[in-house]
Amino acid sequence: MVCLLCGFDLGKDADGNNIKGNHSQRTCTMRSMPCMYRLLPTSKFFKPGGTVSYLDKGCVHELKCPRCRAVGHLRHTLRITDELYARNNAGDPIRVKEAGFVERASDYMYKKLDDPHAAELKADVVGKSYRHHAVKNRLAGTAAALAGNLY
Repeated sequence: MVCLLCGFDLGKDADGNNIKGNHSQRTCTMRSMPCMYRLLPTSKFFKPGGTVSYLDKGCVHELKCPRCRAVGHLRHTLRITDELYARNNAGDPIRVKEAGFVERASDYMYKKLDDPHAAELKADVVGKSYRHHAVKNRLAGTAAALAGNLY
């Protein structure tokens, strides 16, 4: 399965089956959404109300961007547009396949980010995901070997 945000893909095994992993659009570290309360009311992702619920985990409502000092986003917060995202059953934004991967500066809320730095952010996330998967597989193999020594 390919992550629609960063493009992370484990590929296929020798039999042609997809290699399973736990990286998806929901778990991708690039998933940093803007505060839905601060969006324009015309946006389909706008949440009415003036306060942020404690249930909105990871909301950047009160956070200030360390680069541009604007409130409501961080340097890596993604820009939500109706063309790039759709709503899932829970009402959360999900990136659509036709939008492609996040790799342009225009995909981010931070206005001073340029395309080369946006590509670096993506490459960094994909690299960390591959390293995480390799470590997880190595630890699983070690655990299996230890269990084999015990029994």
